[in-house]
Amino acid sequence: METEALFFTSSLFFLLKRIMIMVESSDIHINSLQRVIFIITEECNNKCVHCYNSYLTRRKGFMSKEIFDMGLKKLLDYGVKSVCISGGEALLHPDIVYFIEQVKKHHLHLRLYTNGQCVTEEVCHALQGMDLSPVSVTLYSCDDNVHDSITQHKGSLQKTIAGIQMFSKYNIPVQISAPVTRLNVKGFRELFRYCKTDLNVVSFGPNPF
Repeated sequence: METEALFFTSSLFFLLKRIMIMVESSDIHINSLQRVIFIITEECNNKCVHCYNSYLTRRKGFMSKEIFDMGLKKLLDYGVKSVCISGGEALLHPDIVYFIEQVKKHHLHLRLYTNGQCVTEEVCHALQGMDLSPVSVTLYSCDDNVHDSITQHKGSLQKTIAGIQMFSKYNIPVQISAPVTRLNVKGFRELFRYCKTDLNVVSFGPNPF
């Protein structure tokens, strides 16, 4: 059975456990599980107008250390090589540094998705010295009014910019994920130029919504 990526949340752990048991007790072998995506929380400090994880229906709470550790241990047995950490907003999780350090401890590749508003020096220190894809930071516009109207969070643009600058200070590579909507499409060229000239990012990618 070839599996490129597997989504993993607290609520899916016991289902995943049953699947693993089924695989172990059969002739099926997972021999190429390359990447697992840990959704460590659905909580977010934004209320983006287009988001599939609607703030009206998203669940509260955070994945526990115990669930993360059990899941990671099991997945290591199946040869997982890369871990993605996402949310919600992953950096809201009180144990985010612990999760990063566990990934580092097992010498796994890490990809982190964030809106960049909760970046701390502690997080940056944890990310240093590991096999890391550029941190994916969501940015909608370089105009406060446009960006904040999409996130429905006043001041969110400036917080995201500060987070990108914090990553840059610690030489953590950043790529911009820029969802395209009818609200920001007119300023997209300007956003691209801003990211290229004012922010120290390694890549810029539009994502249509």
